[in-house]
Order: sequence, then C-alpha cells, then structure tokens
Amino acid sequence: MNHLIGEGFLDFPEEWLKAWYCYDLKWSTKAPKHVTVPRDNLAELVTEAKLKSDVFDLVSFIVKSKHEAGVELAGPLFEFFKDIESGVSRRPPGLVGRKKNWGRDFIIINAMEFVMFGDPDDYKTWRRPLANREKGDVRKSFASASEILELALPHTRIGGMKRRTVEAIWEKSQKREDHSEARSLYLVGMLDDLDDLNRV
Repeated sequence: MNHLIGEGFLDFPEEWLKAWYCYDLKWSTKAPKHVTVPRDNLAELVTEAKLKSDVFDLVSFIVKSKHEAGVELAGPLFEFFKDIESGVSRRPPGLVGRKKNWGRDFIIINAMEFVMFGDPDDYKTWRRPLANREKGDVRKSFASASEILELALPHTRIGGMKRRTVEAIWEKSQKREDHSEARSLYLVGMLDDLDDLNRV
C-alpha cells in the first residue's frame, strides 16, 4: 500500500494517473530530474490534454519539470506551452461527478487482491497461508483479508478504516473493473522499457 501511495495514487486524480502510465511517463534517470515521455507518445498525450482537465494539468506539470531542469521542450510540448502562454488554448472544464477517493479505493482493492491471492506477478505467493493474528494460537481460523487491511491501514496515509468499509469498497464491481484497467496500465508502464532510448 505504501508503495502505491509513494507513486502518487492518493495525490493525483484518476485521469492523471491513467495518462501517466498509458503514455509511459517516467522521471529522467539523470539529474536534473524531469518527466520524460516516449517521442512517439507525445503528440497523442498533448491532444488528450486539450480535452481532459486532469491530463492538461499533467502536461503542464511535465512542461514545468522541464523548465525547472533547463531542458528544451520537444515539438508538441513547445506548441502546447506556446498556445497556453498566448491564450490560444485554455484548461478544459473539469469532469462533472468526479469519482471521490478513486486512488484510495485503487490501493485498497490492490491490497485485497494481494492478501487474498498473493502477488499476481509472483506465482510462489499465490494463496499463501495467512498468519494467525492471535497470540498463543488461540484462534484457529485465519484472519480475513479485510481484517488484515483493517490492521494495516492505520500505518499508511490512508489511515484507519473499519473492516466493513473495506469490504464495501471490495464488493463494488465497478470499482474492481476500474482497478483492473488502471492496474494493467500501471504494470505495462512499469515493465515497458523499450522506448527508453527515444524519450524526450
């Protein structure tokens, strides 16, 4: 959970995070640090930024990171910046009915899956036995996944949450579908290093 919190899932909205992983954005490996994007993804990212307010904010963040690092803006980023400065383009209106707590719910669903089934990327942890939470082996049954999260959440920035609240998040099929889509983008973004030589 703390790893995903560190990746920004509590701080940034859904469209920002999905765009970050969909377009394979990464921090530069050399100082000064700035956000990089595969050259082939840049035009499409800027086009989406003109339609979605959160993606607009993300591209503005990329431009800012490059200015602060003294890095020249590549074609579409330079045009984006120029259009904003001249007033030709403006931030699109925000989404109506924005999903609240999307990042928090993503982290909780991810943790529930991990506890219930193990790390989906490591077959050795699938369906591993869960430790008994009572001392002296008094309790014979295993703790449920939601009980484990109830104990773990106070040690994160999410904070304390009752077991039933965790279960209510888990039981909403739409939240799990959103999680599956975002997790796929997240994993591809983490694993895809093919374009690292052609990043701007």
